[in-house]
Amino acid sequence: MTDSAAVRCQSVPRRLSNPTSRLGPTLENASHLLCCLDFDGTLAPIVDDPATAVMPQATERVLDRLGSSRSITVAIVSGRSVTDLRTRVGSPAILVGNHGLERFDPGPHPPNGQSESNSAGRHAVHPIAAAATPRIETCSGVLETVLDPIPNATVEHKGLTGTVHDRTVPESAVPVCRSLTRDVIERVGDDRVVLTEGARILEFRPAIEWDKGDAVGVLEDGHPPGTVLLYCGDDTTDEDAFRVLSDDDVGIRVGDATPSYASFRVDSPQALVGSLEWLADHGPSLLAS
Repeated sequence: MTDSAAVRCQSVPRRLSNPTSRLGPTLENASHLLCCLDFDGTLAPIVDDPATAVMPQATERVLDRLGSSRSITVAIVSGRSVTDLRTRVGSPAILVGNHGLERFDPGPHPPNGQSESNSAGRHAVHPIAAAATPRIETCSGVLETVLDPIPNATVEHKGLTGTVHDRTVPESAVPVCRSLTRDVIERVGDDRVVLTEGARILEFRPAIEWDKGDAVGVLEDGHPPGTVLLYCGDDTTDEDAFRVLSDDDVGIRVGDATPSYASFRVDSPQALVGSLEWLADHGPSLLAS
């Protein structure tokens, strides 16, 4: 990351149709790859019920391949909690949950396909976020009561943060759902909780100047000089990470051709798998050259 990232502007990213020509030169000039990936809408297709989201088997296999390379570090950077991610990601990846407010570093990956102990690794939580947990819990409880009359509106309490899902709320009720959510967060959360809006979700979290971009920066600081950063994501919160990428890094936006701080885009999680497979096939040898 460089200071020049601060002046990056949003534009419609170019389609990543040829990874060899687009990513190859970047890897040839690097010694290590830090591959950061969002979960929902990036690795796993978006579904109406977030509890049912799963990665396709092809995605799981390519993450295993990437994570087994000494020259590649894989990190999942998600709005989900670390506890949730650990039930969905089996590959040897660093897990960054709740938009960077918590992080799980796994222990050494067991050889020969042996299973990893659930107690292995280190779990760290942002101290200010931990202190704000009771306020987030209160907001979640009030929202569950206030939004109960709205069909299909759900409140997901993730410990350090919370999410209101209105993906399956009738269109006519969405404005009311969002207005009530804003009112509750303003009244109950006061100035200690902030609300952000994404793709058919509203997320409330501690009022801390910390986001996915900050979390990715900390990850990068822990890697040696010559590390190049790849970030892939599909939603508003991923723009915080795209925005801080340097000209030597690579950002891939997953989804429609909308303005983004990312340089490239692919149409879907299925399309992203193809680029990740290319990385698994060619990345280690290019990084070693």
